[in-house]
Amino acid sequence: MTAMAPSVKPKIAVFSGPTATIQNSEPLVTSNKARHKYGLPLRTNPDGIPLRFDALRPQRLAAPVTVYIEQFSAHPLERDAAELYAPPDGYLDPAGVFHSERQGPRDIPVYEVTLRPEDGLYPLPYMACQANGQAWEDDGAMPQAPAAQCRQPFYPDASRLFEEIDRLGLSDDGLASLLSSKADYDFYRAVPSGGYTKGLPASQRTDMGEGDIAPETLGRHFFPYRPAYLRWEPPMTGSTCSSTHPYPSWAMLRSVLTGQLVMTATAISLMQSTISCRASGRMPTVGTVWASWSFRTSSSSRRVRYKRPMPALGDTWPQAAMGALSGPWGNPARRL
Repeated sequence: MTAMAPSVKPKIAVFSGPTATIQNSEPLVTSNKARHKYGLPLRTNPDGIPLRFDALRPQRLAAPVTVYIEQFSAHPLERDAAELYAPPDGYLDPAGVFHSERQGPRDIPVYEVTLRPEDGLYPLPYMACQANGQAWEDDGAMPQAPAAQCRQPFYPDASRLFEEIDRLGLSDDGLASLLSSKADYDFYRAVPSGGYTKGLPASQRTDMGEGDIAPETLGRHFFPYRPAYLRWEPPMTGSTCSSTHPYPSWAMLRSVLTGQLVMTATAISLMQSTISCRASGRMPTVGTVWASWSFRTSSSSRRVRYKRPMPALGDTWPQAAMGALSGPWGNPARRL
């Protein structure tokens, strides 16, 4: 019997553009678990009661850890079908000691599992504090903090975004790996929203590139928009970057888009020249994804000149798509 050749997944190039809402994260706020540990004031509801839950942020384990998961805790009606389940791995007594057999009526049936760093990201409480011992409350160390005292909310490329979706997203069948099960991805920092201000060794790069990344500068190498007062746009034609207008008018947007689109489309076109089928048997790139600010997305995608025909998808923030240049209810995503 002839063995079937393994299927080869398509390869998609993912480009990171400027001020890309789809490639940022919510502020990393110190959890109440950390605040309790370090004696800091807890985050509370408006009524003064501590928040019911800490936000769980995807993070990596540094070492394996054994945890005990309570049986029938994944859904409120699991226990209703208890006769359909295999026995648990064991039981925790009231003192928290694990036993393979039940010791008393108050024991909790549990599954024993070892979580490992190689498993990938896990949702965990955010335990970091500032260098001065205070809790993080927002991106910056204080309100209106200068750039040097602000953390970047934007990803330097889309690899982390794809990893989080792949690890934590669920299909209709209850499975993860939504993205990696369908394709392989190469990540390109065309005109990114986040940058490495201290540089990055080549061994740590997650994008398609060679050599170390030299220290990058806000407004020259990367273009975020949060915090709003530190917003930078790619340079306009015949002009330099400016953060004078964090909330530009429609007229200003129309005047600057031409130069920005030329810059971003040129960057993608140059990177496209490096995308080709390799002799190693890897699948050639069959499509591209352009992640950027919604006004720029559709026009940038249309201006790319590919070495060979391939589909191009523009990713944008859905809410932002409602504010197209054509009017308050326009939707540039429809023009992709």
